[in-house]
Amino acid sequence: MTPAPLSRAGDPETGICVALFLTALFVIIAVSSPALLMNDEWTTVNQVHQIDIGHQVATNEGKYGTFANGTPAPYFAHFNNILRYSVALPLASMPAMKAVDLFGSQFRLAVVLLWALLPFFIALVISRWFPEYAEVRKIRITLMGAGISLLLFAANLLLYTPFVYAASDAPVEVAAVVFTTHLFFALTVVMIYLIARRIFTDRWMAVFAALACTACSTYLLWGGTAKDHMATVAVFAFVLWFLVRYFQSRRYRDAACGFFSIGILTWIRPEVGLSAFVCLGLLFIMTTLLSVRKKEDTLRSGMKSISAILFTAVGAIPFFVNNLLISGNPLVPPLLLERKIRYGSTSVIIAPASPVASTGSHVVTTNPLIVSSDFAATLKTYLFSVSPNPPADLFGILFSPQNGSIGFFIIVPVALLGLVLLPFILRRKEGAECMVTKDRDIVALLLVAAFSVFVAYLYNLHNVNAGSGIWPDIRYLSPAYLTVTLLGLVVLRKTALLADPRRLVMNTCFMGILLAAVLGIVTLVLLPSAEVNVPGMYRFFGILVPVEVLVIAALTLILPEKGSMANLLSEYALPIMLLTVLTLQILILIVVFPVGKFNGYTFWLPGADITYTNILRIVVLR
Repeated sequence: MTPAPLSRAGDPETGICVALFLTALFVIIAVSSPALLMNDEWTTVNQVHQIDIGHQVATNEGKYGTFANGTPAPYFAHFNNILRYSVALPLASMPAMKAVDLFGSQFRLAVVLLWALLPFFIALVISRWFPEYAEVRKIRITLMGAGISLLLFAANLLLYTPFVYAASDAPVEVAAVVFTTHLFFALTVVMIYLIARRIFTDRWMAVFAALACTACSTYLLWGGTAKDHMATVAVFAFVLWFLVRYFQSRRYRDAACGFFSIGILTWIRPEVGLSAFVCLGLLFIMTTLLSVRKKEDTLRSGMKSISAILFTAVGAIPFFVNNLLISGNPLVPPLLLERKIRYGSTSVIIAPASPVASTGSHVVTTNPLIVSSDFAATLKTYLFSVSPNPPADLFGILFSPQNGSIGFFIIVPVALLGLVLLPFILRRKEGAECMVTKDRDIVALLLVAAFSVFVAYLYNLHNVNAGSGIWPDIRYLSPAYLTVTLLGLVVLRKTALLADPRRLVMNTCFMGILLAAVLGIVTLVLLPSAEVNVPGMYRFFGILVPVEVLVIAALTLILPEKGSMANLLSEYALPIMLLTVLTLQILILIVVFPVGKFNGYTFWLPGADITYTNILRIVVLR
């Protein structure tokens, strides 16, 4: 029998993924400026600079975070001038760094051109994979996309000035790293869609899940910085995707790829990777053994499945090499090496910042006793240490952090709403049966994945709650935003709030801009007129979001499932809640970040730069 020919339009899933990636990239470039937000980003951009010129990456050679006389700034002085982070993000940023070098002083123009062309590329994707939407009022969507791209490029070209490139202190490495995090942000949006597509099966529901997870997070914020949070979230999303696939198909390769991704995650963020390996590994082993016990699987087949965990070591090879080159011990990350130096448990001498910094102080450890004891210290630090008074710190992190940052549940109101409604859903027989049977494995996976992120920071819980450097949100927990929002959607799927995902997507997209603008204006009006009160803005949203959650929960329980009021609730309740958190992200982007950033450039887009300088800055800082 001859196989049926493929549709001319091709696989729509590919088209959706490409369109989501391009749209996310368009948005993140439009609102971002390639500059540093925190002084620990000096580490990453110094690593990029030193890799680019072929130097070592163990100690700071002085381009960033160093005074003119070569003396390290207080940040590096405190950390013994060690570059204490993984080189995963710096290595991922090297293609962007080479692109910056290729375009030279006009690399900003290259980014502007790429950004302006994205609407045309999106139109091409729609025309190719979704021909039913290829025309709007008999006008080809590709022509409309080309017109929009031409107008955007022309408008920005009229205002264009190049970024500084040739100067010795030009922050070109910052531009390369920030652009790379843009790519990780766009990749994360695609991965969220793919995970939700597996969980919910409905295509519109998956698109709405991607919107919800992007809005109810701070990914838009960290996708425009040189921090490694977006790289961590992107790889964490790969872990979830592969393991969701495994729990649905029981294919060995999915499990192997999932644990391989955990190895890569360990390279980027050792504490998150190790915690994910332990927690998800235990879940994997327990579910496999349970299948064997129930006679759903043979013992031999079960042991073969469990062997997929070994692929973690394969994925972690870059982690071991990274550690070997910097600490001399493949099992001691650079962060723990720096702590050993700081507290006097090792006698490594750090060279002063200079263009010819030496690495002779780092000796490869060959003594197996030292290797094993250092590995035990690594495990003790990341997995078996708990900060004092964890209940109080955990409550603060979830609702009102001691350092004044935004509480975890304020960022993820979908999860909070699901938690409020969960007892009422479980009281219904059909709701309880569905949660226990159909969604059991997925719910368990998402719960354990979220739990693993919190476990990763048990050793540092008080600093996460009270540390002055943890802002504007509890950023270390950003991978958990994805998992708990998906959990919230799994719960809310049992209510009328998600009865029409297509309508929710439309309302969120097309009414989002207006609602975000209204909420933003109201927020600014309620703030003191002399200057922006950032803590006041956080408190305002810290009250507004829980109120919205309680009102929506009450209306969901009170109103009948059918009727005009119920329809209004199902069509607008979740979009309003999502866009409230998105508004908070936008306000931070236009109020806090431009003022707080340093060692970098202004906005990528000249139009955004002029808009902020001449309009928003005057209105906001009036």
